[in-house]
Amino acid sequence: MPWYHRDWKVPWARILASASQFIEAREERQDLTLAGSATYSAHRIAQRLATGIYYIGRDESGARKKVWMFMQGMVRGAPDLAVWQHAINSADLGVPLDTNTGAAFLDLRTPYLERLLHDNDLSYELDERGKMASTAGNIEAVTRVARWLFSKDPARVDYAFFCCGRHHSPGSDHHRCWTYVNCSACSLRSLVRCKERRA
Repeated sequence: MPWYHRDWKVPWARILASASQFIEAREERQDLTLAGSATYSAHRIAQRLATGIYYIGRDESGARKKVWMFMQGMVRGAPDLAVWQHAINSADLGVPLDTNTGAAFLDLRTPYLERLLHDNDLSYELDERGKMASTAGNIEAVTRVARWLFSKDPARVDYAFFCCGRHHSPGSDHHRCWTYVNCSACSLRSLVRCKERRA
């Protein structure tokens, strides 16, 4: 079975054509591996990618998950590619926000965390279902919390948050965090109100 759902209609041809136009339109004629090296701000290159390439985050008020996932792969060290790690500081990366990472963030809402958010004038927005909305403000709140945990590399929480958030989703256990990490050995267990695996 393919990793993608057959009903997804991702416009691959348009995305690739748009990426090609983005590269050709640059005066330096740099490919994407060099684009980040010449731009010394994570948010600046994320903005340029989002507005220059179709489908990966044109909406400025949105979370731009695809852009931040791409940035994470280009900036962070192994197992990511680290192509831009000398030009862009991993501390400036945003945490890619989706339904699962948002669910894990909401599980972290302890009185201490709520006080930190309040003291730093940070808030988050829920959608009509009570889930984290995919907004730029929410990605900032999640990233700030991640920076309190890992100041030099906030994006490192991405996979852990994604896996922790999966326990909110219906379906098989195939991609759940406990497939990879024993619950009793999980370092996030004390932070996240995880339901843990039930035998």
